[in-house]
Amino acid sequence: MISRIKRLIASLYVAFLGRPSVWILGVLAKSQLSDNFIIRSIGYLPFQLADAVLGIGALRFIAHVSRREPKRRHRVHINNLTLRSYLYLAVGKADKGLASQLQPAAFRKVLLDEKLDPEAQYALAHQLLQAGKLPMACESFEDLIERSSVKFPLERRLQLLRDAGITFFMLGKIKRANHYWGKAGELRRFILGEESGPIYRIIGSSWFAAIGHVAMLDFYAKYNRLYRDTEVRVVAHADISGVPGGYLCERLSEAGLVFIESGKLQPSQLTPAERFNFEIGKVQPDYDDWAKHHGKRRWSQLTPAERFAMIDDFWEFEFPDGEVWGYTHAADKIQKEWERQGRAPLLSVTDGERKFIDRALSLLGLPEGAWYVCLHVREPGFHKGWNTLYPSMRDANIDDYFPAIDLIVKSGGWVIRMGDPTMKPLPPMPGVIDYAHSTLRTPKADILIALGCRFFLGTNSGFATIPAIYGVRCIFSNWLPIGLPLWPSQDLVMPKLFWHEKEKRYLTLQETFESGLAFIQNWSDLPQGIALRDNSPNDIRALAAEALGMTEALRDSEIATARAAYCRIAEENHSYVGSTLSTSFILGHRDVFLSSTPGGVMRRGTS
Repeated sequence: MISRIKRLIASLYVAFLGRPSVWILGVLAKSQLSDNFIIRSIGYLPFQLADAVLGIGALRFIAHVSRREPKRRHRVHINNLTLRSYLYLAVGKADKGLASQLQPAAFRKVLLDEKLDPEAQYALAHQLLQAGKLPMACESFEDLIERSSVKFPLERRLQLLRDAGITFFMLGKIKRANHYWGKAGELRRFILGEESGPIYRIIGSSWFAAIGHVAMLDFYAKYNRLYRDTEVRVVAHADISGVPGGYLCERLSEAGLVFIESGKLQPSQLTPAERFNFEIGKVQPDYDDWAKHHGKRRWSQLTPAERFAMIDDFWEFEFPDGEVWGYTHAADKIQKEWERQGRAPLLSVTDGERKFIDRALSLLGLPEGAWYVCLHVREPGFHKGWNTLYPSMRDANIDDYFPAIDLIVKSGGWVIRMGDPTMKPLPPMPGVIDYAHSTLRTPKADILIALGCRFFLGTNSGFATIPAIYGVRCIFSNWLPIGLPLWPSQDLVMPKLFWHEKEKRYLTLQETFESGLAFIQNWSDLPQGIALRDNSPNDIRALAAEALGMTEALRDSEIATARAAYCRIAEENHSYVGSTLSTSFILGHRDVFLSSTPGGVMRRGTS
């Protein structure tokens, strides 16, 4: 009874006084970062008192009130007052205007002075990552690797390297991300040693975080066929009924991926230690059966590091030549080799699926025998919580697609707008079906309808990967980041562009890549003085016309020269070329292929 009363009081406090308390903590923390001695002195005692009252709960309390995160069991005590001030402001997002004060270099300095326990700093780094403070999270992870990684057991060190790669990748630091993923691959090889004969691998839970991750299992299955011995057992312990795009898992099970029944996905909020235990603890019975059959050591005879190293994580791929690449670059390598060998798409539409598509189209009102284009324009509603932390520049405005829709319909086709009910509804238009707001939406139809279209017109989203892996031609507009295009060469891409506000011009592709802007995805990473410009409605209409074969084949030498320049620039700046740069983009934006002007853009770097 007493514990229930305590929980009730705590809940009432959070509901009525939580946000004012967070605001007061923010003001007091801000005072401790002031250059004015008087302000610091006035705020010192109240700040220490508020911190003492809340104790360790201060950091978790802010996160819980600001974003309703579950409270955490790990206790972190931070003595350094400046570090505490930074963290309260960062986690609580108390004042967006403090971005200039929360600089990574200053944060690293106080972090070095504090000398946190490695486990505490690991938890802190994850807290910063979940708070959307990527530069500070990168500093925390990198400092851990440089100073304290030897204090972690091998399996935790492997996860630390992966986490660092993920964080740098999200920040747009591709070279640095691949560096840490490469280190993770080297450590895996050290742990597992030289393997011969049949091997066993576990699909990590990160593959099931979003529908785009699930679709990437296609490349993983291709990877196994291209680079691994046929005697490899790959298992996942996941309840695919609750997986985004679970129907894809059913199809991919035909490609050698085994989904063990009655598994549960990883909860979204776990400490690193809890995540580790989850990843390796669910497959023992299956592994022991496999080991007995192949004369391998039992699960109980493996070290924790060996068990964990069996996990094939979403983020990095190891290749027989010794290279380790992050998933974007790895998928490019896999797809290029797949195409070089002339292999057909791993997945294709079955007769049963074709009948399902025909029934669905009929119910949606598409006339029999009519051709259609699937349209999907990314909006922030589906991943609202994530987009609140990381406002994405990948979104686009559906209204800009109306001229392209009109062109498709006047050419005799239909347009089926894919998506979910959080998207902006379309006005009634002849020849257009707003499937995103249809009562006929089902997880299976979400996937299969996109497989019967003449081409898919979309933006950079996880959903866009689905038609691509089935071999459906994809036409990508408003693509960002251009340094990380999708992989099939048959697809077309038209990127967003960066505008230099002072010089009143678009940045060239060379400037975009060399400055690191080719890899960023979040508005918070856009430098001052640089604006992002979406494709215009006319640009998108021209792209649709090109996909329909309505663009004249003119100036072939100019097109070839532009594409060669793009290829050279991408490869020189730690990128790759997947989708083909559209002719309409090249002809409409010749200025971006000009030589860069010195000093024309703020450099961010890709390291």
